[in-house]
Amino acid sequence: MRHRLWFVLTCLLVLSLSTQTTAADLMGELRYDMHYLTETKRFDRSQLQYKLKLDGQVGSASAYHLSFEGDAVYRPSVSASWELDEAYLDVYLSQLDIRVGRQVINWGTADGINPTNDINPKSFGSLDALELKGEPVPAVMVAYYQPGGAGLTGVCVLDYVPAELPPGFDLSSVSGKPTGDGDQFEIALRGELPVRGWPVYLTYFNGWDDLPAAWLSIVDPFDPTAFPVPGGRYRRVQSVGVASAVDIKGASVWFEGAYKAPERLDELEAPLNLAMSSNDPYSQLVVGCDYSFDNGLYASAQVVYNQGGSLLAPFFDPQKGRKAQTYIMARGQYSPWDRHDLELTALFNATDRGALFLPKYTHRLAEATKLTIGGVYVTGSDDSEFADLKQSVQGLLVGLSVSF
Repeated sequence: MRHRLWFVLTCLLVLSLSTQTTAADLMGELRYDMHYLTETKRFDRSQLQYKLKLDGQVGSASAYHLSFEGDAVYRPSVSASWELDEAYLDVYLSQLDIRVGRQVINWGTADGINPTNDINPKSFGSLDALELKGEPVPAVMVAYYQPGGAGLTGVCVLDYVPAELPPGFDLSSVSGKPTGDGDQFEIALRGELPVRGWPVYLTYFNGWDDLPAAWLSIVDPFDPTAFPVPGGRYRRVQSVGVASAVDIKGASVWFEGAYKAPERLDELEAPLNLAMSSNDPYSQLVVGCDYSFDNGLYASAQVVYNQGGSLLAPFFDPQKGRKAQTYIMARGQYSPWDRHDLELTALFNATDRGALFLPKYTHRLAEATKLTIGGVYVTGSDDSEFADLKQSVQGLLVGLSVSF
């Protein structure tokens, strides 16, 4: 099904481009990123990233998008890659929009962390953003709009794309991936209802979890020197959510929440297995606001509650079990002079008192050239979830980007 989708999409693009293309924009970006770890005195990342994007209009009722990205990594090892990012075709009808192809679908009203956004597999990207970045999936999206503001959007994901495992986490045995006989499909629905001028979004998702459920199997309970064997299994999950956002006297206020129910696995409750994932349903809630002051200062803050555990570590310690976590995420942006921007992002764990600070300075050297200098600072007790991050993330960030 995935190969058929690409064949149909490619044929449509070639046909449209060769007959009635009216406009096309080619854009790109070159960016150098360096992340130096001050605790261990080594480079975590030193790489050149490149992106290329082509957008075109096909007549008055359709458009296309193609994007490619890659990187040339110099530290800690030498490698290079170049791959397709997004590739989709849009068709616009009177009250209906259709998008077919490899795409990222962003749902939700919160800042960076969206409980109602389950379609694309997510992993933390660059630390200077603290946002969950979605990976493209092959999908068909159909959106129907009513004149009064109501609407319904349906998404069918044609092939399951798992998220990357966390760095340093090795699962020697993983099972349960879809076989491809129809069980790989995922569906998502979003309804939009205007309530007294407030847009309210209701969502439903039935698909696959981004990561497999994990456990440690005790090989010999009578041998204390025998190491447990890690195991994992992919499973389906269902989610229902609600989100809304409204402007109040110049400030934007948002709410977003979801209830997620993963498929139950016997392996997580077996007597000789130490579970690192849970069969229990859990909720995620986000409440926040932002405001732009007259002097150019922008500030935002939101509270994130995750009953499923840590936002940074998808698998919990078998000895401690799953514990709900509450976070406070804050951002501030200010431009003291023309072409100079200051930014501070902070993530506090209100449950164990740990914190992560990301200060950043940006100087716009020219219209399309930016230099950024920032850092990552971690604080917290030895019991904090951020304690293990100090050696792996605390350090200096430098970036230089050129757009065209």
